[in-house]
Amino acid sequence: MLRVHGDVAGARPLARALVAEARQGGLRTTRALREAIDRTLGGPVHPRRYAQVFQALRIWVNDEAASWKRR
Repeated sequence: MLRVHGDVAGARPLARALVAEARQGGLRTTRALREAIDRTLGGPVHPRRYAQVFQALRIWVNDEAASWKRR
């Protein structure tokens, strides 16, 4: 989902980290999500990377990809 809808570099390890964090109840805020992204991807994080992750999540949560297929 992160790779397909957000073109996120490091999508697989990030997805694993986000799932683990969510299962522990650690993703209750956008700040917590940003911190998880920073921890997982390391290095200087460009704001575009956050945007890519948030976009992919928005598409998945709102099921926007399904509406594209119906057109």
